[in-house]
Amino acid sequence: MYRPFVWEFSRLNVTHIVVSKRKLIQLVTSHTTTGWDDPRMPTINGLRRRGYTADSINKFVDSVGVTRRGNENIISIKLLENAIKTDLDTKAPRTMSVINPLKVVLTNLTENVVIDTPLFPKLKESGGVRKVTLTKTIFIECNDFKEAVDDTKKQFFGLTPNQEVGLKYAGSIKLSEIKKDPNSGKILELHCTYDSSPKKTAGRIHWISDVDSTTAELRLYDYLFLSDDPFHANEEGVSHDPMDDVNPNSLITKYHSLVNKDLCKNCKSGDHFQFERLGYFVVDPDTEGNKGRFVFNLTVDLGDGKMEEIKKIKEE
Repeated sequence: MYRPFVWEFSRLNVTHIVVSKRKLIQLVTSHTTTGWDDPRMPTINGLRRRGYTADSINKFVDSVGVTRRGNENIISIKLLENAIKTDLDTKAPRTMSVINPLKVVLTNLTENVVIDTPLFPKLKESGGVRKVTLTKTIFIECNDFKEAVDDTKKQFFGLTPNQEVGLKYAGSIKLSEIKKDPNSGKILELHCTYDSSPKKTAGRIHWISDVDSTTAELRLYDYLFLSDDPFHANEEGVSHDPMDDVNPNSLITKYHSLVNKDLCKNCKSGDHFQFERLGYFVVDPDTEGNKGRFVFNLTVDLGDGKMEEIKKIKEE
């Protein structure tokens, strides 16, 4: 009788992730996640819904290799994130979207300006372009404006009362007036003057105009577990229960974000995009274009810390 030889290999453990079937079932039954296809779950459907491609996962596995030395080795999730960034860099067209909109009125702009923005900047002209319109009313990220800047902290590259800022693919804007709610003191809109001439500024920010934008739901995902190793032992050597290490902010949903409406005309579940200065996003199956509902999941941010600041802003 033929007796096959069985080769056993160690488990591919990744930081901030649990692959134990017993714990995954617990995550689902306790409603910590929405199901087996939750984008935070390390399942095939979960990874697909998060926006991870087969090529990126294969590239990650190839870079890690195979071991047979037990299950104590843990691979950094940064390697997996780098694999998807590399893969989507040539597959996900660029677009400008605003997660936490702040209204800006360009008081001196007399007519609309149509601008060509590259879909794949590294390919230049051969990569194609997307036409966007600069109008009198645009929206920028809330955290790209500061009314007061703390000089003791790192340099701020956005708009301030004393610092003009560049608009990506356009000119620059300079603050002239801040409109606030008289009761709450909340900033309602900014009035700025627009300068189309090329100028060196401290930073350049993304934006979207009122005629190009439509409302979308953006789901900002983070690590499901806070620790690198959710099973880590404490100082007494007692194993840690991963359920006690669940990240309460692993999902933050923004319901009033703005994306390019032309983007949504023909988008379908699984389409990838890079929202410039923010990260890579994928169209979620919950999207219902015929009802005007568009849902995008954050696959991975660009790693500059900007997304962490955006997540802290609560919607009114």
